[in-house]
Amino acid sequence: MHVAQAASPAAVAPVANFAVRPADFPFLDAVRGHDDAVLRARGAADPDGFPQAEGDVSGRS
Repeated sequence: MHVAQAASPAAVAPVANFAVRPADFPFLDAVRGHDDAVLRARGAADPDGFPQAEGDVSGRS
């Protein structure tokens, strides 16, 4: 799969600016955050089993 992406080494002006609210994201309740310190600790403790989501007890694949 290829996903086209573009980047500019120089600053560019925005082409649009619009307000969004949490209600504009229907799956917001399915999005979760993370804690960098917790992720680093999990990776260091179990590199072969990392990353696991909080509460994931499914084991290794």
